[in-house]
Amino acid sequence: MKVISTNIGKPREFKFKGKTTESSFFRTPNTDGVEVQFHTVVGDEFAGKNIHGTKESVVYAYSRIAQGQLEKIFQKEIPCGHLGENLTMDEFFEKDIQVGSVYAIGTVELKARAPRYPCNRFNFCFQGDQYQKLFESFHRPGVYFEV
Repeated sequence: MKVISTNIGKPREFKFKGKTTESSFFRTPNTDGVEVQFHTVVGDEFAGKNIHGTKESVVYAYSRIAQGQLEKIFQKEIPCGHLGENLTMDEFFEKDIQVGSVYAIGTVELKARAPRYPCNRFNFCFQGDQYQKLFESFHRPGVYFEV
């Protein structure tokens, strides 16, 4: 596993089907890397603070290889950070990561806590009713980590 992009975001509005929601789903690559502290990635903010950015979900990682496969399914380009991930990894397989496993990335130790469960923000951010279900049926959810 190798980090190919570090990403941070701030909440912004997304409109879909006459409704508006806030999300920091589309994170932006930070070429200087990210500073990870015990309960936060510095500069990264969440709209749903009771769900995201908790002690058990400080860092979200996703595989760039899987992201490329998902681009074919979504029929859209998905830049690094645009699945909400803080770390875009070259490749990893969720099936090989056990909850509780610890990984050293840079100077930080990350403990695998849970796979991602896709919410309706997929539909808002990618502008279609199908994206949440497409991501869920792809069976490559990425992994949330605790610091």
